[in-house]
Amino acid sequence: MKTIIWDWNGTLLDDVAVCIECINAILRKNELPEFANAAAYRRTFCFPVQDYYRKCGFDFEKTPFEVLAREFIGLYQKASEGCALAPSALAALEEARRRGFRQILLSASKQDNLLRQVGAYPLESYFSEILGIGHIYATSKADLAAGWMEKQPTEGRDVVMIGDSLHDLEVAQAIGARCALYTAGHQAIADGYRDSAMVVDDLRDAIALL
Repeated sequence: MKTIIWDWNGTLLDDVAVCIECINAILRKNELPEFANAAAYRRTFCFPVQDYYRKCGFDFEKTPFEVLAREFIGLYQKASEGCALAPSALAALEEARRRGFRQILLSASKQDNLLRQVGAYPLESYFSEILGIGHIYATSKADLAAGWMEKQPTEGRDVVMIGDSLHDLEVAQAIGARCALYTAGHQAIADGYRDSAMVVDDLRDAIALL
């Protein structure tokens, strides 16, 4: 069955500005340079998130990553309640449903946090499954995706991963799927990746992959 696996943060949910606001608050507290703009943030953001925190300048000997992650989530959960969906998110989801595609949501967010967040928008009816991880530390989604694929009759060539980070491309490659990368999310997508993925400025364009 033709399937779209959607990323959540930065892809369907436009939470980049909120994430910059939250990480800047923690950077200020630790007397580290803040991000001046979204472009600087996107150039730094990466997975695993632990590596991103190191690139921000945090010293885990002074403040463990787990402490920083909990502080970030504490700030983010409240601030993100005002986030809008990406401009083309609903239109893309509706077009995919109209064309009969199965849609899965796959996120590095903790499962209960993810369900709570998605539930605040008129989206749940679009997804056959909503898959998050078991903790708040935003580690790899590849194992989660691989475990899901093992239970499916679907082959990788019938699946498209749509996300906003190079980790989404890694996930797609791990399960043999195609990939579309959205440029308005959390990570800067260089032109060099156009050979490995379809790079789109509008999520509706990603539906063309199927």
